[in-house]
Amino acid sequence: MFDGKLPECLHNLTNLHILDLSNNLFIGNFPSFTTNLTSLAYMSLSGNYLQGSFSLSTLANHSKLQALYISSEIPGAQIETEKTSWFPKFQLTILNLRCCNINKDKGSIIPSFLLYQYDLRVVDLSNNKLVGEFSNWFIKDNTRLNAIYLRNNSFAGNFHLFSTSHELQYIDMSNNNISGVLQKDIGNLLPEVSNLNLSMNIFEGNIPTSIGEMKELNFLQGSISIFAYGSSIQSLYLSNNNFSGTLKEILKFNRQLSILDLSNNSISGAIPSSIGKFTSMTIFLAAENKLQGEIPFDFSNISSL
Repeated sequence: MFDGKLPECLHNLTNLHILDLSNNLFIGNFPSFTTNLTSLAYMSLSGNYLQGSFSLSTLANHSKLQALYISSEIPGAQIETEKTSWFPKFQLTILNLRCCNINKDKGSIIPSFLLYQYDLRVVDLSNNKLVGEFSNWFIKDNTRLNAIYLRNNSFAGNFHLFSTSHELQYIDMSNNNISGVLQKDIGNLLPEVSNLNLSMNIFEGNIPTSIGEMKELNFLQGSISIFAYGSSIQSLYLSNNNFSGTLKEILKFNRQLSILDLSNNSISGAIPSSIGKFTSMTIFLAAENKLQGEIPFDFSNISSL
């Protein structure tokens, strides 16, 4: 691994296309020399010990920039996007700004330059404590978006998808303040999703059966009282929300389920005898709900519990 401070002489490399300094032991302030490197298509400063503030406006003229990775192992480091008025000449395909204290001095607002991005494929803004309404337009404008990671922020509002085609495969919006009911056609709008994590939010309501249209889904975690009808899902985490409905609805088709966590919701009714058909189940959690009645004898069929 390299260590020490980044040499300012790097500002002379004006024809440089790729700058990857990730996962080293570099220290000191975020570099200013990147302003001159306008030929960059790929830049990564992640996984170092850089400190201070880095303004994305210094990259405004980097018209060739497609992939940007910035993070720091120093808790006080900050990415700033709103200090001055600027318009990005770049169109990013990959944006990774996790753990960056984005706009901390401006109330942790969502970066406005995202309004001008239309070709994003992967976005990671996790662990930034960002606030404000979840930007549904962000998914609408970037129809080729493949993965979006927004966990551990403070986004509010509803999660609503527009009736446009989507290529999303990975969605992680866990540990936010997103609320409301999931739209009934969510499965039809996201047919390619394989990993969906909406845990630790404030979703409520019943199960959209269109989840069965997510034929690629194999991991579902979250604050959604939904079940993958006919899918190959094996792990289902729905804890710590306010979902309603009955276990009979949730346990309707899938027999491959091995982990089911419904704890701390508003699931009601009795535990159905059909649960005995889930012979691969190893974990079943349903505490803190509104269940009633006796535990069915069919539980004894699940020897792996």
